[in-house]
Amino acid sequence: MSAFTISVHVTGTDWAAWVAAGATVLTALILGASAFLAYFGLRDAKRTRHGQLITAIWARYDDPRVRASRRLSSAYGSQRIVDLIDRLLSDNPTVADAVLYEQFSRWPSLIEMLGVLYDEQALDLDVIARAWGIHIVDAWQVWQAPARRLRDRRGSPIVFAYFEQLADKLAAVPNETMGRTTEADQAADET
Repeated sequence: MSAFTISVHVTGTDWAAWVAAGATVLTALILGASAFLAYFGLRDAKRTRHGQLITAIWARYDDPRVRASRRLSSAYGSQRIVDLIDRLLSDNPTVADAVLYEQFSRWPSLIEMLGVLYDEQALDLDVIARAWGIHIVDAWQVWQAPARRLRDRRGSPIVFAYFEQLADKLAAVPNETMGRTTEADQAADET
């Protein structure tokens, strides 16, 4: 007897390959949907964070002591603040000058904090511009010379550096983007 071999080739569906392909497509769809949802979740988290920060900062901005600081800065002007700094950093500063400087410094210190938050990307420039933009640019006009005097006298280039950086960035923002001083702001500043 001779050995006779028959080769049979069965064609059909390779179910294992189809299941693997289907699972791959399904996994890709799930990952894509998850990425999409994560993107919008992060966007909402950013808005929530901005809302919380703005609410907290606005409470400080509207604090009577900060409003008084804004009024004092505007009323005294750059040169008188520079003179106060010179007296404070002299050999015999007075307690009255120290108290007065503390009152002056609340407003630029708040702006410095906003500058740090901007630098750390905790707040967008657009958000800061719409909420406080024009006020910060105006404040830098008053505080530019005093900040430079403080830097010179203390030998520290970082005094109000974030304030300056933020004011410079805001100065380049289109006017229609920045919040404008309203009559309510002016009335609050006068009280």
